[in-house]
Amino acid sequence: MRRSSALISHFAARKKRVPVTTFTIPGIIPLVPGGRAYETMLAFVQGDYIEGLSQGAGTLLQAGAIAGGLAFALSIFSIGRGVGQRYETNR
Repeated sequence: MRRSSALISHFAARKKRVPVTTFTIPGIIPLVPGGRAYETMLAFVQGDYIEGLSQGAGTLLQAGAIAGGLAFALSIFSIGRGVGQRYETNR
């Protein structure tokens, strides 16, 4: 799901001719594991370190999956172009 939202953001940005971040950032906000991060910190504050580590590992994996999906989509759309070409518009 995370990869597909990044790919859709790239396709929409090309179609509308706007920067990719216009679509990527609003698409990521609901995916950010804020609730899990809160539960992690709450467990540590309450002294339940085993539950805190368990929640923290899950939170880090989820955040890593989001970052991996974005990096995957960026690499797909960067094939055949240089880094500088990715953000240049054809004027």
